[in-house]
Parts: sequence; structure tokens; C-alpha cells
Amino acid sequence: MQRLLTALLAVAILAPATAFAGISTKIPAENYQLFRTESGVTGAFGLGNPGAYGFGAIAEPKVNLMDNLAVGLRMEAAVLFMGSFDDGGNSVSVGMRLNAAGYLKGEWFFTTSKVRPFVGFGFGAMTSAGLGGGTSGASIDAGRTFAIAPQLGINLGGFRIAATYHLVFGKALVTIGAGSTQEISRDYLAIELTGRFGGKRTKARATPGAVEPPAAAPAPALEEAPAGPEAETTRSGKRVVAPSSRVASMARTTTV
Repeated sequence: MQRLLTALLAVAILAPATAFAGISTKIPAENYQLFRTESGVTGAFGLGNPGAYGFGAIAEPKVNLMDNLAVGLRMEAAVLFMGSFDDGGNSVSVGMRLNAAGYLKGEWFFTTSKVRPFVGFGFGAMTSAGLGGGTSGASIDAGRTFAIAPQLGINLGGFRIAATYHLVFGKALVTIGAGSTQEISRDYLAIELTGRFGGKRTKARATPGAVEPPAAAPAPALEEAPAGPEAETTRSGKRVVAPSSRVASMARTTTV
């Protein structure tokens, strides 16, 4: 578990630094709408002891600060149905837990195509509360503590699939029967499916290897007709001799 968390943190922090070359750094984003929001549903899984599973919902209003960087908020709520753990040979059911998170968050996108893998990182407050005891009378205390949330995912057009690990500092205290207590982890993994509103691309992507059509040839310039009775004119590219010139030409032919 510690190795998985370390890998997620390393990717979320170091990947943007290694992919920065050749990226547009104009602020705000040059090729995307300024405001975007992701919202949708999650499946929640507690990976500690006892295990847990549940569901939730998220909303993430953000600003496209650059073409490859978005910053904003993450608001999430999840209900987890807790498992049971062994307490002196007795199986103790913990009940349910409600988690509500409010984070500041950033996202780094590796591409500007329709398929956009990304990493994210959030931090803020996590509030947990027990929603009822188990059959043995166990209950979870309520509390608010600091949490961080590395994320990996991919955008597929207007949809997103991602995994976020909530690392919550501080344990939850479970009260069992008459005064007996047990600490359990508040951490959980959220697998999310969301849709995007806003933040669309505003400029068409250039097609690699595309050849621009040749410029149209300029139209031939018209010759200026000389002044006087012997003037010649040009109409539609054809040379036309004035009537007086034709008469003089015929006279010269007859004389010869």
C-alpha cells in the first residue's frame, strides 16, 4: 500500500516537470475555453482494516490557466459501508461512515488532443462522521483533518475516468461496547466517472503534414490605351484597333 501511494505521489509531482518542454505557457489558456467543470459519480473503497466500500459524487470547477494546466476546487462526498475487524476474538461490525472533502486542486494534461491523460493533486480538509453503529454497538467518531489527494486519469472527449487516493492524516476512533476503542484508517480510493461542462477547445488542431493550397495567380493587368484618335484599347485581353486606325491601314494597303 505504501509503495502504491509513493508511486502516485511521485507521478503527480514529477510528471509535469518532465513534460514541460514545447508546451504553450500563455496565461490564460490559448486554445481552450477559460472555465470548465467536471462532475459525476464515484465508487469508494477503503483499503485499510477494516475494509470498506461505497459510492459518492464529485464536482470540480476549474480554470484553464494554460493549455496543459487547470487549477480550481474539488468537492466530494462519499458514503462507505464499513467491514468488520477482530476485537479479542470477536468480529466487530463498524457500520457506515460519511466523508466530505473540500480541496484546492491542480491538473496537468500531457496532450492537447481529444484523448488527454493527466495527473492531478489536491489538498485540503476532510470531514468524517459515523452514520450508525454496527450490531455489536460500535460507532465511529466525527472529526475534520488535513488530507492530500494524488490523482491519475484520462479524458476521453467530454468524459473522464480517473482514480484518486485520499490520504487522510489522523485515524478515526471506533468505540466498541462499554468504553473499548480501536483506531482505523480514514484513507480511501475513489474511482470516478465524470462529464465535462465548458473548457472546450476553441481553435482547430493543425493536421500534421497538411499542405497549404497554392495562392491564386494574379489577373493580367489591362494595358492603358494611348490618348488621341489613333487610340488602341484592350478588352478582355484582346487588342482592338480604333476605326480611324483601320481606315488608315486600308488606305496604305490600297496605295501599295
